[in-house]
Amino acid sequence: MPRIRLEATPRISAANRGLVARLSDELRIERSFGQPRIYEQTYSTGKTRVLVIWDEWADRSLEERSAIILAAYESAEGTSSRDRIALASGLTMPEATTAGMLPYQVIASRRATDPVTEAEVRAMLIEQGASTLDSGTLRIRFATVKEAEECIERLVEKYPASRPIWSILREDFSTDSETSSELNDLVP
Repeated sequence: MPRIRLEATPRISAANRGLVARLSDELRIERSFGQPRIYEQTYSTGKTRVLVIWDEWADRSLEERSAIILAAYESAEGTSSRDRIALASGLTMPEATTAGMLPYQVIASRRATDPVTEAEVRAMLIEQGASTLDSGTLRIRFATVKEAEECIERLVEKYPASRPIWSILREDFSTDSETSSELNDLVP
């Protein structure tokens, strides 16, 4: 089998510098909702695996995504922070959903008589980090039921009249419980 050595940190193109700056800003402010969603898992070795779910990745290769993540960590937290990352992955929300990492979806069951309009529901979901990459249909998905419940709490806090329209849908991506368990281990 051939042994191929790759460049440790690919160069960041001028087109990607803006994404580095935006992700670096997100790392500094640590918002509790929206996109990008950043999952970090630190191991007993001190190394960390980082998964960034962000629809801005749609036109970027996997290599570019990893390079942007590493550069953003270096910019926001210094070289030592970047060096502790063993694996940096970036996925769009639809890609993470397909991989089985986001089984919980917050959905709106709005009726014509509800006190919130369709436009308001759309704005609320976008603010919370919904993806529009799935044929223009808004989808907001989460790794855990707790994240989905917190989303609904934020929505109801901001728009109390919307309480009856929100619910959580859990999608089972696998009938094989062993495989499902492995996927659940990928994201906290």
